[in-house]
Amino acid sequence: MQKFTYFAYGMRIISTLPLHGLREATDGEASLEPSIEISVGSVPDTIEPTIEHNPICQVNHDEFLLNIHAVASYWVHAGQWVVVQPVDGADSASVELFLTTAAFSALLHQRGMLPLHGSCIDTPRGAVLLGGLTGTGTSTLAAAFSEQGYALLSDDLSVIQLNDAGLPYVLPGYPELHLWRRDVQTLELLKRERLRQLRPEIEKYAFPVDNFQRIPQPLDSIYVLQLTDDSGCLITALPDASKMVLLSQIMYGTRMAIRTDVFRKHWNMIATFAPKVRVAKITRPTQSHNVEKLIEIVQADIKR
Repeated sequence: MQKFTYFAYGMRIISTLPLHGLREATDGEASLEPSIEISVGSVPDTIEPTIEHNPICQVNHDEFLLNIHAVASYWVHAGQWVVVQPVDGADSASVELFLTTAAFSALLHQRGMLPLHGSCIDTPRGAVLLGGLTGTGTSTLAAAFSEQGYALLSDDLSVIQLNDAGLPYVLPGYPELHLWRRDVQTLELLKRERLRQLRPEIEKYAFPVDNFQRIPQPLDSIYVLQLTDDSGCLITALPDASKMVLLSQIMYGTRMAIRTDVFRKHWNMIATFAPKVRVAKITRPTQSHNVEKLIEIVQADIKR
């Protein structure tokens, strides 16, 4: 059986499934011991004991079971193995999408790594994380920065790790951005031949980027996007106590983290690095998305 070797979030990944969004491991990375092994096989119907059980997922301290109707079931265990059982006739793009998002976030939690919902770019001051809940425009803003020459570190799922001195670093993810069709049109990317539709039934596309930062970068600042009914864009720097609350709200897979011991570890990690980085909230109008204005605000604040 053919196996593919990838590298993301500081992990060497061995997979029997081709994963188009991931970066192939270099010779040096491929010689490392595998951190993650992904295979196609049978997934259990239940896991025992469970501390969270609903029609879509089951969770305990060492396992995560995800069932996506008409797509696949995913069994993530011990922070090392992922078994995928595709539904007959499921399209491979959908199988890959849920694997590299929901299943990977569970994997990262199991490994004690902090995943935040947002995109990250590399700047002269260090990594700048553009966080926010789904629909706030983090990927669109990261794509606009990428078009201006900033290197991409990650999209949608950004991982923070502390070094021995307790300083936060962002680990490189995948060299592509996930954008809705309207955002592709706004950024005039529609004619790019490399656009790949993420799922047949939704108008969302993967846009590969050439300018990708492969080396972990020190985290300089985090900007959390929020929607508002007001007409303008406003940036507000946050004190340390407010930083922690806001960052916990954009944790990827928060529900799983809260149900397991890992949330306390993540909270302690946030408490360690939050005072060392700038965290600001940016509100933007719900009814309009002025990407140029947001870039102007962030660039001005980065140069503070």
